[in-house]
Amino acid sequence: MNSQTKKTQAIIKICVIALISALSVCLNIFFVWVPGLDFGLFVVVLCCLVFTWESSLTISLAISFLMFFIKPTIIEGLAYLATNITVWLVMLVIRKQSFKYRIIIYIAFLVFSTFNDFYILFFWTAITDWKNGMAIYLARVVHIHVMFALYCFLPIIFLKRVEKLFNKLLGKNDFLFNKNFKQYTEDKENIINMKYYDDKKYYIIQMLSLIVSLMLMVNFLAFIPYKIVVSFNIHYLAAILIVPVLMLIITPNWMKLKKKVGNKNLLQFNSFGLLIATVVTTLAFSFSNNIVAHILLFLGLILFGIFIAGFVPINIEMIKSHDLRNGNAHITNKITSLTIFWTIPIPFIINEYSKNTFNVIFLGMLAVTIIILLFTNKNIMDKGNVLDVDKSQFKSLKSNKIFFISIFSQNLFVGIIKFLEIALCLFFFVRLENKELYYSFNESNTYIYLVLGFLSKFIAQAILRQVSLKEKYHSQLNMIGMLLIVFGFMSLFAYILAYKFLGFNNPNTLYYALLIAVQFLFGAGYILIERTKASYYKTLVSKDEFKMAMIIDHVLGNAFFSLLVNILFLITMVFLSPTIFKFILILGVVFSMTLISMIVNVAIRHKNKTKVMNEEHKIINKI
Repeated sequence: MNSQTKKTQAIIKICVIALISALSVCLNIFFVWVPGLDFGLFVVVLCCLVFTWESSLTISLAISFLMFFIKPTIIEGLAYLATNITVWLVMLVIRKQSFKYRIIIYIAFLVFSTFNDFYILFFWTAITDWKNGMAIYLARVVHIHVMFALYCFLPIIFLKRVEKLFNKLLGKNDFLFNKNFKQYTEDKENIINMKYYDDKKYYIIQMLSLIVSLMLMVNFLAFIPYKIVVSFNIHYLAAILIVPVLMLIITPNWMKLKKKVGNKNLLQFNSFGLLIATVVTTLAFSFSNNIVAHILLFLGLILFGIFIAGFVPINIEMIKSHDLRNGNAHITNKITSLTIFWTIPIPFIINEYSKNTFNVIFLGMLAVTIIILLFTNKNIMDKGNVLDVDKSQFKSLKSNKIFFISIFSQNLFVGIIKFLEIALCLFFFVRLENKELYYSFNESNTYIYLVLGFLSKFIAQAILRQVSLKEKYHSQLNMIGMLLIVFGFMSLFAYILAYKFLGFNNPNTLYYALLIAVQFLFGAGYILIERTKASYYKTLVSKDEFKMAMIIDHVLGNAFFSLLVNILFLITMVFLSPTIFKFILILGVVFSMTLISMIVNVAIRHKNKTKVMNEEHKIINKI
């Protein structure tokens, strides 16, 4: 680099430092009428993030020097200088991590906003005494609140906009910026063309992370509802709905974020969230203080709902990308269906024979395993699974009433099965005695039947995931799936009805055996519906509309409508006082709804088949 270039760069640096320092002070002068309002901190933090250490230090000192002429006392001027130097030192330490995790910057702003008043307290106490220092500190309470409120919102509103401005400057004046900011900008630009690895070992590690995350989710949704009812009361079971509701709300946001930061980085971040959520939720059952336990429970469920949202589909997208790129068959569902249910008995056994601490450790170790797998693995994804969808097709689909009826009728079954995933324990808490029904939460062997019920369902799903289903039989298999679920609810309805009017010996043993068997039917029926409904929709929409139809089914049907069904049934079960007539009524309603839904699907199929035959006859007649 020649001397002329060095001089030019030095002049540019001086100009930039002078302009930024002057701008900061001018803003503070303009808003001097607002007590406590200070934009210097925002400028100093941003400069520490993007500029070299010497440039950011010079800006910090320059702003502090200029503010000496504005501050009413020397103490406040010294406090301002001490604040800026402290912020500069802290930012040098956390700068690299701040680019990886944006939340660090937001938290740092809130913490830094308290430094100036802390130093004022410190200096006044050192010069006078604690009472005078505290009196002056309390007199600045308005300043403290204004500063804290400002930095709650200012970074969120302006940080991205200022970042874009610095990105434009980076191209021509990269000597101004530090290597961390340059690397961060380069990583953002290359995220679409991110380097990926095709090694089989990385694919296996990614698959293992998916399996363990599904294990954690299955264990959580099986054990936590049971433990909530046993530890608190049945009404608190409604809190578990926080998880699916947040999954529905938060997933689209994670999907947008992954396009900016990449699937791998997002999964790594969320894996820490899952660890915290799992530990916090499980710790709730270790406290005898109800207030602490309730706070931990709700906080844990909220965190779990936030961080599990999108975790599985984002992971699957990475695996699918590797499969497509290497021409491999996508067998993720087959593998996960065979493995994710192995650990279901463990938390129940620990709960029965040991302390809750060991469940915190067990579920926490599952989350730690996910973290280790994700952080030791390499990226295997080149590009996302993006559907080429013509949005105009939605207009034509809106007029297809039969298609929308089919979505709701198919996903009614899905919603009911999802309801049983989180509320199955309620059915196993039922006790039959003297032709009456009540809930019993203290039976020692209930957890055994409950575990067998879960295993029965997952084994059925695993078996049918391995079976190859020919597409020409999908229509019949879809109906068989519905029929299995209808038959399951009919069996439960008939048994409870018969018990009420006829009575049985050992009614509870027969009831639990029937419930476990019915769970097998539900698992089989659910898989048959999930695997065949796409083929069913193909008969109702055109080829061009099919991709849009599947998106509508997923969003409107599988996500929204099935969740609505889930919520309605769970709230009804939780808050309706248990009697045998009410239980018969609920089972009767579910049985009737599934039966009607199946009949509607039969009618649609018959109408569609007749329509196809008429069209074929017209073609033959023309020939």
